[in-house]
Amino acid sequence: DSLRLLVESLLAKKKSMVSVLPKNNLPGNWSLEQVMIQPFRYAWEISLPRRWLNRPPVLSTCWIITAEALHAAGGFKAVASANSPESYFARAVAKRDGYSFLASDTRLGISCQKALADQRDTAIRTRYPQLHRRPELAGLLTLTELLSLVGPLVMVVWALVSGHDLLAALGFINAAIVIVSYGLVVELTYRRNLLRSLWLLPFAAAYDVSLLNYSMWQYEFGEVIWKGRNVCMPIMRAYPNLPKV
Repeated sequence: DSLRLLVESLLAKKKSMVSVLPKNNLPGNWSLEQVMIQPFRYAWEISLPRRWLNRPPVLSTCWIITAEALHAAGGFKAVASANSPESYFARAVAKRDGYSFLASDTRLGISCQKALADQRDTAIRTRYPQLHRRPELAGLLTLTELLSLVGPLVMVVWALVSGHDLLAALGFINAAIVIVSYGLVVELTYRRNLLRSLWLLPFAAAYDVSLLNYSMWQYEFGEVIWKGRNVCMPIMRAYPNLPKV
């Protein structure tokens, strides 16, 4: 039924490609760490004005594309070395208004349950390539995340301690906006209200920064193992001894 409804949605919307945000199922013994990785990944897709930048939201979990649109974009040969082939096809199809991003409901019935280790592996594999493997962009994004997501809370504490009431009020309003926004993303991710997620934002942001920088380090100096094989060739290599000439 899910496959039939997905095809029907594609045809009814007169689109060439559809990507679905699934309902994520939490295991019975879920940890707080599990509600930090996946929601933050979705936040990057649905919380930014991506359409304006021709970067429509898309997820690898579930997507469908017509054969005509696939071949017009160059087929799978065009994405043989791409880290996120679905992003390439979504951009190509969106130029002709042929793309749509959906959130699964009980009728569509598309759900996902991903182990914590798999969530980490996915983040490490995708975070740095999403920035075109450029260290300066990774550094800029790290600074932006810390200032915009962690900074308001730090400013509130500092302003209260130093007696700057107006600054504390402004910081509190800013912090409340980003915290509530993250809570809505968590609710959309799991289709349930997790009150504990409201205070997780600064920790989730710090965790995302650590995953981003670890992804950069592994791509530049180490290995990124995905499905049992190394998917990166390090650009920077250290040799303990110079070769003899």
